[in-house]
Amino acid sequence: MPSFIRAGARIVNVDAVTSVDCARIEELLVIVRHRDGTETVTGPDAIDVVMALRPSALTPLMKRVA
Repeated sequence: MPSFIRAGARIVNVDAVTSVDCARIEELLVIVRHRDGTETVTGPDAIDVVMALRPSALTPLMKRVA
């Protein structure tokens, strides 16, 4: 697992992430909550965040594409 992820315009330490809302992953949008605030991540960066933290959360997206 990487030590840092790109969350929107910020680089966030993985240890600082408190939660990731993947409810809208099919729209390529995730919300990353961390010690210093909240970031909305869209597009390919949203997939990168989920792949780095919890790849199994991409299952709904993979089913839709397949």
